[in-house]
Amino acid sequence: MAATGEPRRLTHLRRTATGILAALVAVFLATLAVPDPAGWVLFIRAVAEAGMVGGLADWFAVEAIFRHPLRIPIPHTALLRHRKDEAAENIGRFIEEYILVPEQIAENVKRIDPAARIADWLSDRDHADHIAGLILEGLDAVTAQGPQGRFARGVRKLVRALLRESRDNTELTQLLSDILQRGAGGRGFDQVIAQVADYVDDSRAHIAHLVRENSRWWVAAPVDNKVADLIVDAIVNLLGELSKPDTETRAQFEGLFREFVVDLERKGAVTAFLLGDDDGALDALADRITNAGAEVLGVLLNMRGPEGGNPVHGAVSDALGSVADMLRSDPGAARALNDRLLALVREISDSHRSTIGGYVADTLKSWDADLLIARVEAEVGSDLQFIRINGAILGGCIGGLIFALERILGA
Repeated sequence: MAATGEPRRLTHLRRTATGILAALVAVFLATLAVPDPAGWVLFIRAVAEAGMVGGLADWFAVEAIFRHPLRIPIPHTALLRHRKDEAAENIGRFIEEYILVPEQIAENVKRIDPAARIADWLSDRDHADHIAGLILEGLDAVTAQGPQGRFARGVRKLVRALLRESRDNTELTQLLSDILQRGAGGRGFDQVIAQVADYVDDSRAHIAHLVRENSRWWVAAPVDNKVADLIVDAIVNLLGELSKPDTETRAQFEGLFREFVVDLERKGAVTAFLLGDDDGALDALADRITNAGAEVLGVLLNMRGPEGGNPVHGAVSDALGSVADMLRSDPGAARALNDRLLALVREISDSHRSTIGGYVADTLKSWDADLLIARVEAEVGSDLQFIRINGAILGGCIGGLIFALERILGA
């Protein structure tokens, strides 16, 4: 959009150019009124005549770009109005072929050192807070879509793909194997054993019922109850031994469990043991992981600190500040970011240059002819008026020079 003072400047220059032309016409007519003109009067007449011709020619050329001179429909005038679509196509093609050149754009990006500029910009706390706010607003918007939203579906699809690929991932298999082996000696295992022991102890009546159901008919009920109590007590005592980290029973169990996990790993069954073999189970696990992540994200976004603000916002802002510090202090990180940005710029400019050029052309085509003329004239009209002024001045100079040469040669 043109600056506010541009229309005034255009009007002033147009009046100046027209005034110069009018002055030249007046001088020319005045010299014609001289009955017996001297040589200097003829010189002035020649200057005014040539300047008048030059000014009129340039006025016609400038005027013909935008409209019909004197509203006379002369062929090949009002070019911008009658060839608006063609001009739009030419501008779009020019931008595509000569402006959006990947190598040139990459060189310009390299010269401005975007990593340094990003670091300087993010080092301002207000800027970091603003970006952090935008990030949280974006996350809040996507989580508000719910589990069936586009973002959630995309994350779920990604998690499913990762889980499917992880079945044959040796590094993941090793990691899961290590986690399982450590789990046998941790406090989590102690808690699991304690829960199982409580469950068994609370199930005495059910166990006694199972014993009676499977006992011989001639065995008395009190005997069955006693056997059930002995079974429960034995299981509870065994579980109690297992729940104590320093017992021999626990040590033997941990050894057997590690051998079991190693055997699973050797057979390639660790991921199948944990992730399942069928896609249905895997998809269900992916759904749970995605939903759990969404719940955690929702909790984070709705957290409120002592002063009422979201502490996550401050954490994200601090992280952005740390990124700025890293880019400043680590030349390798800054160079890597610049390389990635350069690759991205090259890819975008190479893949979408025709799209951008087409967008420019379509936008110009959609404008009304009067609007296009007004905007183009506001941007370049001042320079075109200088062409009129220069044409009149140059024409006058040439006319005077020709007159002088004629007099010199004629003498």
